[in-house]
Amino acid sequence: MEMVTLKMWHGGIFRKTPKLSYVGGEFKLYEKIEVDKLCFFWLREMAEECGKYSKIDEIYYLVPLLSLDKGIRKVYDDKEVLEMAKYLTLHGIIELFVLHGVDEPDVLHGVDEPEISREPFQTEQDSTTYIRKKLSPKRNLYNSSAFEKSKVATPGITSSKVDDWIGHRPESSIKLKDPVEQVEDSDDAEYEVNEAYMGDEESDCKNELDDLVSDNALVDQNVNTTEVNEEELTDSTLGSDSDTDDEEFRAAKESLNKWKENVRYIALQLQKEAEEGKKPMRRNEVNNGEGEDEVLRLTQGECEEDDILRKMRGSGILVNELTDLSKIQWKAGMRFENRKTFRDCVTRYAILQGRHLTFRISDNNRQQRLGVVCKEGCPFRLYASWDSTGSSFVVKSVDGIHKCSSDMESNKQMKSTWLAEQFFEVFKGRPHWPASEIVETARRAYNVIINKSFAYKVKYLAHRKLHESMKDHYSKLGRYMEAIKQLNPDSCFKLETDPPRELGPPIFKRLFVCFDALSTGWLIGCRRVICLDGCFLKTFLGGVLLAAIGRDANDQMFPIAYAVVEGENNESWNWFLLELRQCLKKTNEGNQWTFISDQQKGILSAVANVFGKAEHRNCARHVFANWQKTYQGDEYKGLFWRAARAYNEADYVDAMEEMESLNPIAALSFKAQNPKTFCRSFVSTNTRCDVIVNNMAETFNGYIINARTKHLLDLLEEIRTALMQRLAKKKAEIEKSDSFLCPRIAARLEKEKQEMGNCNPMRSSDTEFQVIHKLDKLYVDLQEKTCTCRKWQLTGIPCCHAIACIYFKGLEVEPFVDECYLRVTNLKAYSKTIKPCVGERHWPIVDMELDPPQIKIGPRRPTKNRRKEPHEDPKKPGRLTKHGTTIRCSVCKSEKHNKRKCPDKDKVVELEPQPKKGRGRPRKAWVV
Repeated sequence: MEMVTLKMWHGGIFRKTPKLSYVGGEFKLYEKIEVDKLCFFWLREMAEECGKYSKIDEIYYLVPLLSLDKGIRKVYDDKEVLEMAKYLTLHGIIELFVLHGVDEPDVLHGVDEPEISREPFQTEQDSTTYIRKKLSPKRNLYNSSAFEKSKVATPGITSSKVDDWIGHRPESSIKLKDPVEQVEDSDDAEYEVNEAYMGDEESDCKNELDDLVSDNALVDQNVNTTEVNEEELTDSTLGSDSDTDDEEFRAAKESLNKWKENVRYIALQLQKEAEEGKKPMRRNEVNNGEGEDEVLRLTQGECEEDDILRKMRGSGILVNELTDLSKIQWKAGMRFENRKTFRDCVTRYAILQGRHLTFRISDNNRQQRLGVVCKEGCPFRLYASWDSTGSSFVVKSVDGIHKCSSDMESNKQMKSTWLAEQFFEVFKGRPHWPASEIVETARRAYNVIINKSFAYKVKYLAHRKLHESMKDHYSKLGRYMEAIKQLNPDSCFKLETDPPRELGPPIFKRLFVCFDALSTGWLIGCRRVICLDGCFLKTFLGGVLLAAIGRDANDQMFPIAYAVVEGENNESWNWFLLELRQCLKKTNEGNQWTFISDQQKGILSAVANVFGKAEHRNCARHVFANWQKTYQGDEYKGLFWRAARAYNEADYVDAMEEMESLNPIAALSFKAQNPKTFCRSFVSTNTRCDVIVNNMAETFNGYIINARTKHLLDLLEEIRTALMQRLAKKKAEIEKSDSFLCPRIAARLEKEKQEMGNCNPMRSSDTEFQVIHKLDKLYVDLQEKTCTCRKWQLTGIPCCHAIACIYFKGLEVEPFVDECYLRVTNLKAYSKTIKPCVGERHWPIVDMELDPPQIKIGPRRPTKNRRKEPHEDPKKPGRLTKHGTTIRCSVCKSEKHNKRKCPDKDKVVELEPQPKKGRGRPRKAWVV
């Protein structure tokens, strides 16, 4: 049951001057109230109880985060109480305002009782009726007998209530000679001060009247004072939060958010400029905010008592983290919540305004005082200490103004810890934010020049804040795994650690993750094809992420399981495949299963050990990359892929014969690569898959490329979130479609239909046909779903020869497609979901200490991108590279060196150039 708090104001009335306010009352808190038990009659009983009132006229409540002018609502019945309960559920507390009837009003003799309106926004009274003002907190004047006689009760407050109200108010240092006297009735009623009693304290008495009129007088808004005009009242309340709490709080919050957004915008612009190769902006291009209004942002939370204390002590403006310090002017009386807030505000002020401030006076033992000075030659001084009266840290004195100029290069308050906190939101999105961009962002945002070493320190501190220390980071792994298991109970999570040391907890070694939604979806909706690959993790701790990726009915990737291991070796791959076999509930050795991988030796050994009867294909692209290093050229490339992609042995033999005629050694090298593992003409037809490349695993590596730059918990959570969203997205797309086949399969079928025009079917029986395709003859059996070209058997999709026979019989092609490609089958694969996970604060408590793996430091800064071939990323786009060209010595024609290192370069005798031939055709010799 949810408990809430009600803050009920009573004993006052609404007044509009010009903004609506509730003055003259006090409040009572009702805590641990059950929301479900709230009703209209219960509210009335609480309103009567809080002030012992016999009559309650009206009850209002204030919508949280709104001002009285905009958020006041009247409680009529239980329907309004239900609306109020919605706000209580969200915020936990709400303010109520009670307007009650008069019990026994103490009315002035000869003066009629005022008629108070029941509307909350205005009060109506007769022009000849007046009420004496309720006076300020207990002062010396209350000791006089004249006051006891002239004490007047306001509506809803008896004389005893006035005594109680006076008793709990704080003491005032301002003293009055005599109470305010009532003047004669007139149309424009005023309260005047008896000049005879003012004496030398005239100004004090006028200030006291100011306090009485602005805060405590329960009179109509038309009543004024003769000595204090409306402008003075406005000035005297400058900085008060009581009337504009919500609006100013929202403005301050918006200002702070705009400043943070500006920093993120600058960082984003620098990233775009870096990608486009632009130069950074000049200093004069920095927006320094000239022309903006100097507005002091205030905050929410001050009450009427704070307002009175502030007026008694001066302009006590509350300053905190939401205050705009870029243009603040320090004044005595400024208040801060505590000593730390004051230090933080001074730090921000020094940085934003470019002042070289230093803390000189500091009482660390008692947390009582702080002094601030500027650099030598500047008279600026600032002193603040704790004020027990107001329970706040107050600026006591401000001496002088700045006579120094702003300094962009040297600022003592610009610390790496502070800048790391300011850039924290940017580091969340860009953990590897370059140091050069940090320097440029600090210059543009704060007009401070920092060096690269300082920027690297900021980056280090931001990473520590992001990931905390690695020991604390890995110690949370047990809690994270338990939280995931509670939400996904059938999923598999296996943690393996190194044997515990003599001193200290065990060290993290490996972690296997396989969600039930993925393993079950693959078993009921995907073909038995698994792509295996590993990719490096791009943190300073190193490590490798191993992954097993399947193919769904639409020929797209379907992740099955993944693991974080210490490295890609025989032991880690063998462990990964053993855990995978257990999750997929495979009892035999992988009969009629197909694994595809690159030529990594650890995978070859592990598949042979764990799934001995499974087919293992090598990625043809990796085979070609190695073979091409020796046999280069487009002709060799074409022959290689022609032989690899041949669906039947006859086409494969033709391609190999042509390769042998071109270069017999190249053909022998091709056969040495074991063509049965990467050529389509030799692979099994059980899995209905003609894939001979490992692109699905490479696709997954690119899919999680951003997650690979993060540490373990963030890596796991980002992958889990991405897969959770992918399952939901794919399921929604499939349910929205009404087609019989999956989209990609339908597109492949359309290509085969276009080639059908070159086929001429001839019937042999009801299901058997002879098809003439160009210069070739093939045999098609519709009942067995086979063709001589072997394409139908290998893919499960009818080839052009089979389609010609199907159309010859007047049938539709779609029913002849294998059921593994149907939309219904694909929907089964995405039928289950990965449950969402709660945040770290809600993880269960698990006592499991774990140390991170040892840091592996290489000889240089680790690379993040793979090494690309010269033709993939040419240094000079638009010009051919010399990659693959054999360099020979121009002297001896050797391939081992060039002319510069040729041993025979000094023995070469340069021949004299031949004489130039004359112009024109040579003359013929005359025979005499």
